[in-house]
Amino acid sequence: MNLAILRSLTLAILLPLAIVACSGPPDGLAGRFAWYDYVSGQDMQRTCSRSTLERYRVVFNAEYTKQVRTYDILQKRDGATLRGRVFRGSLTSDASFSSAVGGLIGRTGQLPLNAAGFAAFKQAVAGAEPYLAGEPVYLRSDSYFWVVLECRGGRVLARAFTGPRDHLERLPFRRILLANDPTGVPVRVQRPLPADQLSGFGRAYSLMESETTERAEGDAGPLFQFRFENGRIGILGG
Repeated sequence: MNLAILRSLTLAILLPLAIVACSGPPDGLAGRFAWYDYVSGQDMQRTCSRSTLERYRVVFNAEYTKQVRTYDILQKRDGATLRGRVFRGSLTSDASFSSAVGGLIGRTGQLPLNAAGFAAFKQAVAGAEPYLAGEPVYLRSDSYFWVVLECRGGRVLARAFTGPRDHLERLPFRRILLANDPTGVPVRVQRPLPADQLSGFGRAYSLMESETTERAEGDAGPLFQFRFENGRIGILGG
């Protein structure tokens, strides 16, 4: 079967299953079924209340088929617990993962943050400036973006960050997360993409057609994108 057709069929199967709840970081292959629910924070909406402890979720999409990093930060009495996962959404391998299946399953880790570290992380999130200010943003699966979700005071609020490499690498919470990353997997360096220029780094909706060689050859994996607006993230069709 043609690889592009196979991947299209895979996405057709995954999309209807996106409503499956995900109570934590995506867990292996099964976690892919709940990916859209996870990124949009639907599971957090169902469990966040005024009586729950503070909780943060951060996602770095570095071209979905190449590398995705997730971090869940859960408050505890003396700080927080940071859980990290790195995976890719395609059957390929490189130095980060020696096998295709290993890349899909990903690598996980966990470490504690003391009270000062947790406070510094929250301050970094609060001080992060989006590239497109308060405008609606389109987040493409084959591009680079950060999503930050927080459950605080019974409310879930989302933030989204796109932009060129120099902007994303200056995000203060990025430095803290990578300095405390428990997975040991090097972060994927952002590369220039024609699609980012066409969409203005997410300012305009784009159809994700043959904008790159990989896309034209059917090697760029599943097509999807999110829309961020007014503190909420929703899934859009490709």
